[in-house]
Amino acid sequence: SKLASDIADKKFSASPKISNELVNRVKPSGTANGAKNNLLKKMIKNRGKERLGMEGYPAEAGIFKSLVEGSGLYFFSKDGWDFRSPEKFSKKEDKYKLKELWKSTSKFLRDNDDRAVVLTEIYDLWRREPFGVKDGLMSILAISYFLTNENTLAFYRQEIFQSNITDLDIEYLSKDPNTIKFRWLDLSEADISREILSNLADIVRTIDPSNELKNMEPIDVGKGLISIYWKIDNWTKGTFHLSNNARKIRDLFKRANDPYKFIFDDLPSLYNEEFNVSKEEDLKKFIAKVQEGLIELVNLYSEKLEEIKTLLLKELQVPGKSTEALFDLRERAVNVISLGDDFKNEAFIRRLTQFDGSETSIEGLITLATGKAKGKWIDADLDKAIVELARNAQLFNNSETFAHLKNRKNKRHPMALAMTYNLNGESETISGEYNISDNETKEVEKIVSKIENLVLRKNNISTNVVLASLSQIGKKHLNKLNGNANNNDKDNEK
Repeated sequence: SKLASDIADKKFSASPKISNELVNRVKPSGTANGAKNNLLKKMIKNRGKERLGMEGYPAEAGIFKSLVEGSGLYFFSKDGWDFRSPEKFSKKEDKYKLKELWKSTSKFLRDNDDRAVVLTEIYDLWRREPFGVKDGLMSILAISYFLTNENTLAFYRQEIFQSNITDLDIEYLSKDPNTIKFRWLDLSEADISREILSNLADIVRTIDPSNELKNMEPIDVGKGLISIYWKIDNWTKGTFHLSNNARKIRDLFKRANDPYKFIFDDLPSLYNEEFNVSKEEDLKKFIAKVQEGLIELVNLYSEKLEEIKTLLLKELQVPGKSTEALFDLRERAVNVISLGDDFKNEAFIRRLTQFDGSETSIEGLITLATGKAKGKWIDADLDKAIVELARNAQLFNNSETFAHLKNRKNKRHPMALAMTYNLNGESETISGEYNISDNETKEVEKIVSKIENLVLRKNNISTNVVLASLSQIGKKHLNKLNGNANNNDKDNEK
């Protein structure tokens, strides 16, 4: 035993000293693996919090205390709690002997910086002499290594660059480390155009103010740009309603998988026929194009929802989008609940009782109209939603005129006008039906009062002239109501 121990000490001279029998073994138990996965997710999601936000003493808290915090990997400084690399440890601080493991891993990745290294290659390095790390520790050390070197490492899942590690990445890493890759991206200033990097960083800060981009490395700028793209709505990622520039930007972001190549090769190549980015004036135009395309992608979904909301409110004959107008709409909806037997229109009316003009409320109406949840819509679905919502709006308007049948107050008042117009050689019989809301009756009274005052001030105006004037106004607006307004009418309105 003494001989075997001496040989092991010699062959595995840099083996980390980790005292945790739960995970420091070749094959941990199911309970240990569950606790380990919980810890990994907390390392990603609760970074910056004391004890990674853990309360009490679950199994993962014991692993955290003995391995992550106890080793100094998770450390409290003047900037708060965060991960730090053992490569910065003094000899006294490196009580778990992690420094040599980190240094050898960084050297291995730097030596292979022309490619993304599969995580199992790193595990193989850790298993061999002089480390001899047990399999149960691998995933915790892997995530710890990444978090202490994230400014120089790119993370890939299934060959795709990930701007932020998520719970899904942890699941893949734990179950199949062959699907995870790290790539070293520590680039010297001579190898990159700091001007391009700086300008692209400004785009990230402009579009995503929450990202301060304190570290001006390609990996951080690349993450920031790609993160903006992955936050946009799924509909935007597939719609055809884009400018050519935004479509080019979107298609490039879809296949982005290498931050350095993406920033310095792929993005400039989109416009290589238009701009030479080595020239200052062309660089400004190139940056403007990228920013313009990204802003279009970021705003398109909200603009589409606003367009649908505007069309809907017009069909519902709501005068504007003010708080008062939307309150009146909700009151109108409450007034006609359970008035008819059209179940889909009834669902529409019930949603209107809660409609506040927010994106969430218009999304709910679109979901009702399409039968599809948000995130699954395509262009055809939104086109269908517009038609269906207009149909529901017309049914809603019609139902309001029958509210009195159930002893409810009519919130809208149906009206009709028919007239024969014969003036200046024109002869025409026209008619139209329309309705007004309770709120609009006040506006009607104001207009009538103004007309009456005008007529009274000019007491020499005959009744015939007054009626002929009203007929001409009525003709113009009946034509507008019936969709027959001509250019002269539009000019008169102006």
